[in-house]
Amino acid sequence: MSNSEETGKWVILNFFKHEPVQVYGLFDDEKEAHAYAEAQGMSRSGNAYSVQMVLNAHYHEDPSDYVSMGWISANGRA
Repeated sequence: MSNSEETGKWVILNFFKHEPVQVYGLFDDEKEAHAYAEAQGMSRSGNAYSVQMVLNAHYHEDPSDYVSMGWISANGRA
């Protein structure tokens, strides 16, 4: 898999008041995602939506890095 930051894929984040966000996708381009959101009435039903690019996240957690994991403070104390 490429180490590129961008995947070229898009998702829709559909926000509702006092509820978890709903995620729709994957779309091949931003215009396709916006067209789907508008066709589904996501901007007319009292909620909001956002179209975001999916990033290629390569995450590696060092099991010995207790500070980054939040287990201890930077000065080495719990």
